[in-house]
Amino acid sequence: MRPVLIVSGASSSLGIVLCRKLIENGYKVYAGYNSNREKLSQIEHLLPFKLDITNTSECKRAILTVVKKEKKIFGLINLVAISPSGKTNSFEVSDFQKILDINTVGPFRLIKEVLPFIAVSGKIINIGSLSGLISFPNFSLYSASKFALRAMSLSLYFEWLPLKRFIIHIAPGAIAKDPPVLPPPGSARGRIPLLNWVLPLVSAEKVSQTIINCLKNPSPPPEILVGVDTVALTLIRRISPEYIWSKIQKFVWRKQQ
Repeated sequence: MRPVLIVSGASSSLGIVLCRKLIENGYKVYAGYNSNREKLSQIEHLLPFKLDITNTSECKRAILTVVKKEKKIFGLINLVAISPSGKTNSFEVSDFQKILDINTVGPFRLIKEVLPFIAVSGKIINIGSLSGLISFPNFSLYSASKFALRAMSLSLYFEWLPLKRFIIHIAPGAIAKDPPVLPPPGSARGRIPLLNWVLPLVSAEKVSQTIINCLKNPSPPPEILVGVDTVALTLIRRISPEYIWSKIQKFVWRKQQ
């Protein structure tokens, strides 16, 4: 019998790759989407369902519907996120509230509903970001939401560890698009081409395989970093004196002006 998984944000670029690999690896996947259902319809054996993670009642109803059919859930993978960028003061309070509602509160809504039905050794995987480990200019509100998701994940990991339910934070770096696209205008990667060689993008396939490895691991760690940029930059940030890190940030920021 296939272990049952729920994936939020399944119609995203990463979600499509992940859902295909999950099915190939023997999982039964309920794929939550808010738009682009047609992308999911092309995947055989996938079970798409409408899911607005900003709606508490809809989250509750969706999870209970799956539980009624399946009795137990092996895992939940929270992929849903938006990542607007720009000068912080150009955003309204309502913009920040929306970002938090989708990126942080939304996953919490699903976690709260799923946890009572998670099987022993089951996994909840929250997909974070390099921007949830290091703050970069022009991404302050996105970073704030991902820092919060990480903090919640790490706390939950130890709360539920004695019950052998695992809540894991996976933080990928910048993910390559398929087909490839140019870096956004004004971005660090666009202004400093060397970064694309020194800190290559991570593929959706690698992120997906990391998630699958985590699902199969009987005792996963609380946090997993994916991608050369995430591993390298967090290490540099950790070991560098503050003034060195500040110089690096200022150099990159000047290049983006």
